[in-house]
Amino acid sequence: MAAALRPDRQGLGIDLKTLEGWSRSSSTSIRKPGRKYSNERAIYVEPDVYVHKVGDEYVIVLNEDGMPKLRINGSYRPTSSPSS
Repeated sequence: MAAALRPDRQGLGIDLKTLEGWSRSSSTSIRKPGRKYSNERAIYVEPDVYVHKVGDEYVIVLNEDGMPKLRINGSYRPTSSPSS
C-alpha cells in the first residue's frame, strides 16, 4: 500500500537529483513571506450571516459571535412593553 502513495519520478520525466533539489528548496522556503514587511496579526473578515442550503430551501443564520448584546435602560422598560 505504501508503494502506491510514493510519487513516480519516472512519470514526471525528471532525474533523482532534480527531484531532491526541488524538495530541498521547498523545505527551506519562507512559509510566511509577508512577515518581513509587518509583524501585525492578520485580521480576518467574519460574516454577519451564514446562508445554508437545507434541502430545497436556504436558511439564513445570524452570526452572533462578537456582536454586542442588546440592553435596554431600565427607565425605558415600562414604555417598551406592548400594552395596547
